[in-house]
Amino acid sequence: MKQLEQEAHQAAGQQFLVSSSNQLRLVLFEKLRLHERCENKKLPKTLLKQQQSTSEAVLLQLQDLHPLPKIILEHRQVHKIKSTFVDGILSCTNKTFISSTWNQTSAVSGRLSAKNPNFQALPKQPLQITKKQYVHGKESEVVTIHPRTMFIPRQGWTFLSADFCQVELRLLAHLSSDPELLRIFQNPDADVFTMLAAQWKGIKEDAVSSEDREHAKRICYSVVYGAGRERLSGILGVSAEQASRFQDSFLHTYREVQTFIQTTIQHCQHQVFIHNISASREVPAGFAPSNISTTNTCSPTP
Repeated sequence: MKQLEQEAHQAAGQQFLVSSSNQLRLVLFEKLRLHERCENKKLPKTLLKQQQSTSEAVLLQLQDLHPLPKIILEHRQVHKIKSTFVDGILSCTNKTFISSTWNQTSAVSGRLSAKNPNFQALPKQPLQITKKQYVHGKESEVVTIHPRTMFIPRQGWTFLSADFCQVELRLLAHLSSDPELLRIFQNPDADVFTMLAAQWKGIKEDAVSSEDREHAKRICYSVVYGAGRERLSGILGVSAEQASRFQDSFLHTYREVQTFIQTTIQHCQHQVFIHNISASREVPAGFAPSNISTTNTCSPTP
């Protein structure tokens, strides 16, 4: 973080508090005037004072115009890892072991959640920072930061990871009855998100890159959980316009998904409740055949 602060000061040509939005705004828009170099792009402003925003979405749009926005993005990522994961987890240690508290009913989506610490929030992908070299002819060094490397099993033991297999996407296919999504699940051995990316982008499965697969996964879940284009742009590291196009393209390919979402919202607004699939020992929740009509009702939404 100290190194990134120094790089930010060098790029800006002055000292300023990197974590201060006000000071960063002065450097970006009054000194460097980067907003004037954004051709045909209207950068978002803050809601209350209608000032130029220094949000992640804005910095992503500015990062190709000047080195400073990218440095600020890297600094924020490293700061989040330190404050959220490193400092937070160290505060929960008991001697050499960490034990999280798991909640079965606190998440609105129905998922398990964890706290003290939240193991589920640990990022899967490592953060890579390019470390500048000040020796002529020497290539830049890539520094990898990954919070998961903090965890080491004790001697003779190992970690076990268990997860449902694309359960939300399966539920979405079942509830929406979208023919394209249903077709994907006809092959039980296939990688669902690879097939999804191939179908969405109109390419062969062996041509799908890991980035394409991750994009398809993020876009799918952003649609399911109602994330806006600003949130998706931050997740994918693209502009808000690109994120919006990705979502529109996904919904155009899987038309029944949009119909299902709109119908569910309208039903909830009209009836003040929605039906969910009944869970039983014979039929696991979310996998009931279409001819089973037994349902539960949710409590009225405030």
